[in-house]
Amino acid sequence: KSGPAPAFDLPSSDDKTVSLSGLKGKWTVMWFYPKAFTSGCTCQAEDMQKEAAEIKKLNAEIFGVSVDPVDKLKEFSKAYS
Repeated sequence: KSGPAPAFDLPSSDDKTVSLSGLKGKWTVMWFYPKAFTSGCTCQAEDMQKEAAEIKKLNAEIFGVSVDPVDKLKEFSKAYS
C-alpha cells in the first residue's frame, strides 16, 4: 500500500527530534533495520555508507530507523557514519 507517510516525531542519535513535518519538501531516504550491530543490519549500514555521498549530492537527507534505544543507535551511528 502506498500513500503519505504518517506523522511522526522520533529521537535521533544526535540528540535532536526528527519529524515528518520538518522534512516536508525535502528529499529523504529512510531505511529501516530491526537491531543495531547484527550482521544483516551492519551490512545494510555499510552499504548505505557507500552510497551516502551520491545520495547527499541529490540534496537528500538519510535516516536509519530502528527500535533500538537511542544510546545504542549513537554507538551504531559512530561506527558506521
